[in-house]
Amino acid sequence: MIAITSKMRISVAIEPCDMRNRIDGLARLVRSKLAADPFSGVIFVFRSRAGRDIVLLKYDGQGFVFVQKRLSQNTFHWPTSTVADEKTRRLLAHELHTLIWGGDPATGIPAPLWRPVPIEDDAVVLPLFCPPIPAAPAPVNGYAARANVSPAGASSSASVSR
Repeated sequence: MIAITSKMRISVAIEPCDMRNRIDGLARLVRSKLAADPFSGVIFVFRSRAGRDIVLLKYDGQGFVFVQKRLSQNTFHWPTSTVADEKTRRLLAHELHTLIWGGDPATGIPAPLWRPVPIEDDAVVLPLFCPPIPAAPAPVNGYAARANVSPAGASSSASVSR
């Protein structure tokens, strides 16, 4: 999981890449095509040729974090470049959030909300897990048990009259 904050640098590759690339292949792509350092802590964002998949790659100081998302329907609204030779485009944190959720980062318009897939009749429906309700709390060091029992000396002195 990557926590995206407003102070993070985010770089989006304009051209699509091969989604068979994983961490090492994308780090190589960052060095060769984007002319950037993959160990710089920048979040690099790539998309597939079809536009249904995006990949985020970030080095966090201990290792690489690799996140992939594939849309069930539609494609991602990918940022374009106004400069012909530009390989990457910088995004702000809120623009990346909009992009990840399938919206258009240029206009800020979010994607329509996702609806769950209906369960088919022949599908196996598993019961929901309901944890057992615990009984009354156990006494701590026997204090609750002693609090309900009156001391032996107090009951005998109350019953004896002098």
